[in-house]
Amino acid sequence: MKIIVLAIILTCLAGVVFTISVYLITRYDSLTKNHLTNKENLNNNQPKIDYLIFQDKEPLTSEIKKRLTLSRQNEPYTSENKSCIPTFYGITPEHDSIYFKPKRTFTCPVLSNGVKLNFEKNKTILTCPYRGSIYIGGPITEEIFGSYEFFDYWNLYESPISSPNSEFAFAKCSIENLAILHNNYNYSAAQRAKSITNLMTKNKGIKSRPLTVMIISVDSMSRQNFYRHLTQTQNLLQKYSLSELFSVYDFMLNNAEDWTTVPNMSPFLNGYRIDDNKDNVNGSLKVMSDWSKFEAFQNKTSLWKHFERQGFVTMFLCESSNDFISQFTGRKILTDHVVANFWRVAAKSTRFNEFSTGSQCIGSMPPHNYSLNYIKEYFKNYKGINRFAFAQINTAHEETCNRLLTLDKPLSVFIKETLEFANDNNEDIIMIISGDHGRYYKALTLESFSEKMIPAHFIVASKNLIEKFNIDQNLVHNENMLISRLDWYATIKHMASFPYMTGPPSKAEMQEFYDSLPEKRGKDVFFEKLDEMRNCESLGISENVCICDNNAFTNLPISEKFKDIAFTTIKKLNYLIKAKNFEKNCKLITNYQISEVLKIVKESKEKLENYFIKLLIPDTILDEYENPKNMTNTIVIYIYVPFKDALKFNYNKNRELSIRNELLKSINNELVTFENTVYDVVLNTVYGKVIFSEINMDEINNVCIPKIQKYIIEGQNGNSCKDVCENKNYFCLNKKLFDNTLDFMDKKYLSLDSEGKYKELMDEIQNDYKQKCERIFTSSSPLCECFSI
Repeated sequence: MKIIVLAIILTCLAGVVFTISVYLITRYDSLTKNHLTNKENLNNNQPKIDYLIFQDKEPLTSEIKKRLTLSRQNEPYTSENKSCIPTFYGITPEHDSIYFKPKRTFTCPVLSNGVKLNFEKNKTILTCPYRGSIYIGGPITEEIFGSYEFFDYWNLYESPISSPNSEFAFAKCSIENLAILHNNYNYSAAQRAKSITNLMTKNKGIKSRPLTVMIISVDSMSRQNFYRHLTQTQNLLQKYSLSELFSVYDFMLNNAEDWTTVPNMSPFLNGYRIDDNKDNVNGSLKVMSDWSKFEAFQNKTSLWKHFERQGFVTMFLCESSNDFISQFTGRKILTDHVVANFWRVAAKSTRFNEFSTGSQCIGSMPPHNYSLNYIKEYFKNYKGINRFAFAQINTAHEETCNRLLTLDKPLSVFIKETLEFANDNNEDIIMIISGDHGRYYKALTLESFSEKMIPAHFIVASKNLIEKFNIDQNLVHNENMLISRLDWYATIKHMASFPYMTGPPSKAEMQEFYDSLPEKRGKDVFFEKLDEMRNCESLGISENVCICDNNAFTNLPISEKFKDIAFTTIKKLNYLIKAKNFEKNCKLITNYQISEVLKIVKESKEKLENYFIKLLIPDTILDEYENPKNMTNTIVIYIYVPFKDALKFNYNKNRELSIRNELLKSINNELVTFENTVYDVVLNTVYGKVIFSEINMDEINNVCIPKIQKYIIEGQNGNSCKDVCENKNYFCLNKKLFDNTLDFMDKKYLSLDSEGKYKELMDEIQNDYKQKCERIFTSSSPLCECFSI
């Protein structure tokens, strides 16, 4: 009998092993085919030719994530099915110095020795050698948000003032202004949150870690401007992305719904686009009896009220004394902590102006210092309790786009201290660092239009949460997908349930959650892999603000005026190559073909109108054996047609863009095809950016097709291709390998690789291998493409 049972068990095990083997072989075959066939898609209507390709198959995504650093150069992957492929992702690094100059110095006054305002033991204390005056803020019940008739009652300061219910104060000491903002612990709010949390965990029979959901929204911060100016913050997030404690995600196709705050933040915070919000409220801020209508709708739809009902303490802060966000929230914000009156007093009694250009100060500090310190105090005061915080910071809300620099150090310090506090106290945290929209006034170019319409959006989350819900693959995938404001509302709202969930929700639970959202709803970015077929129309985003350019271009006939523009451009370029003695490095263009002329119009307030003339330039590169390789480079001539009077604005840099070097000056001076038109010329070569040592190509806008030779060089373990090439006095390029290089490697090395010496390269070479010059080879010798000029 025992023998029969044993035989049955062995038979079953063999069947299981066989089934698993068949599945793995089939899966491997499927993946390999995908690996080999998912080639770069070049849309004929796209004037840009190079895209960064990521595989989106599950076994490969985590590998991508490990390799991918937080970088301004990162772009979403493209594929044959992808519906949203922007031409630009903001103003490019090459144009930074034109659009964003001059860089001002932003400072705040330093207080005289001995002058200070502080809060101790429920008392506000002013230290001033003169007889100063003081204003003490009232309790939270007096907080009124936005622009309204406001009377600030100042008193002469005589002695410390009892102020247990106040969270802020202002003072004047001779000509100096002082301010203080601090968070008071609210016992009743804490007890309410604890009570709800205890009841919900008890009913579910679970234990939960405290969770903080914190939204730091920086008004007017584009994704490019984040990378442009917040370098310390970027480096810090990069460090955390590689840690075992936190995961960091950079959402690259985050489409703003307008170029102003209100249409973006209404769906983000309330779940209703602004027109739908107005229809539902049916009231006016100017009519006090209508304020209750806003409160009723806020109570029903706002993120903070939902979090409150789920056992969270709540906080709202917005660095504004005007009616923007208040247009959909109303005057009274229904959170446990509100910072509103502080900004009204600052605007009326100090020089604080949220629209100012240049330094922005309240007393001796920029506004964001008060905000970040307040949030930090709030976070620490409610240790061990679920917390929700929303803060709108206005540092980047100015026309130079450079003041964001001043936020970098305080923001990076704030993030570091907050994340470490959460980790040290065994708490989970989700921190969202985002913009409502980008900023560049009066965009005339598709490049500056995308700067405005692609705001930053980063998520930093405790790895404990990511692993608990098994959502890393979803988030890595969705970093590359088009995302709307309603998607973020749904995603953030669902976070309120995280303390009471033991794992990913079921399909039924997801459907129940979606049914609780407004009729026009988004998708949960955490628990859904977003469809790459998403487009602006399907998400309800107006085509006038849509960043997806795939189908937005119109092919125009190649008329005489476009032929004239191309001829003049090439003529001027060749003349300058000779005149500047660049001929020994750059090839003269003797042959070209206009492949197409594209036009795009965005019917926005500025009526953006751009043209793209694509020129194909035949080229030949020689290998070390003098074997020629024929290829085609691309020159794109960009034409920007300004709307009426656009170039009169002082802050519009498009005219400077067109005259920044001799090539563009000569082209723009000679061509009169369009009135007041701005021309730019950009070169895309097959072999990418080439290093010209000590040669300044600015005068020809770096439009140089170099005389270049290619070599295949073998290095040693522990080397990078950069080292290998430089040891031979060549240089390395981060680019996709030439087909003949792949053939050479395959025939000479890989097929004869009996020792497995080059096994490390095998998978990558089969997958359109892009050489990364800095990569260190650890298990095989590097085979590198090197170049000389």
